Amino acid sequence: MTRAQGIDVSWWQGAMDWQKAKANGASFAYLKASQQVEDVSFKRNRDGAKAAGILWGAYHYLDWRKSELEQAKLFCDLLRNDPGDLPPMADFEMDPMPPDAQGRLWNFLQIVERELGVLPGIYCGYYSWTENGTPNQGWARYPLWEAWWTKYDWFVRVPKPWKAWTFWQNSEKGDGWAYGAQSKQIDLDFYNGTVEELMSKYGGEPPVIVRCPTCGQVIQNGGTP
Repeated sequence: MTRAQGIDVSWWQGAMDWQKAKANGASFAYLKASQQVEDVSFKRNRDGAKAAGILWGAYHYLDWRKSELEQAKLFCDLLRNDPGDLPPMADFEMDPMPPDAQGRLWNFLQIVERELGVLPGIYCGYYSWTENGTPNQGWARYPLWEAWWTKYDWFVRVPKPWKAWTFWQNSEKGDGWAYGAQSKQIDLDFYNGTVEELMSKYGGEPPVIVRCPTCGQVIQNGGTP
């Protein structure tokens, strides 16, 4: 199977030539939206990826120096009118991890799902999760974007409770210039499926987000609270 290729970027990549990224095989991209503040490149990258016909998703880098509730609000405010094509991701990697890191991640995900009306996912490395997460089956409903830097997919170890990764960051040393970045290097990713499967799952029209006028709860695709 030839898996769909992608990239992930932040302000570190500088100005991006998204048409060049597309021409060199990027079918999707994850864009850093926020950490303690909005990433300065987020809106520019979002608009550029969309114009180039690249499916996009946003991620938030969880920063333990700030309340996860405040971080979730910042992230949701940036995505409220357009949550992206791909699942919004919580980047769970900042060291050192506090004892309550898992609970704070859970709180963040609940708010994002409630406010945006879409199921978010988790970015993490195998060892980071095995040391700081749990194999509790409740986590498995969230799509996994795993960081494991190798070119061999059979070598990727998936942390429990997941049985497979949805997205895989396989390198931090991609050719940035080849993908239209100003930086020399760029992160490279795969989707666990072909381009056709990626487009079939995420390339349709985004869900209609409607809110209950009294409680503010998300009503998706004409459902009821």
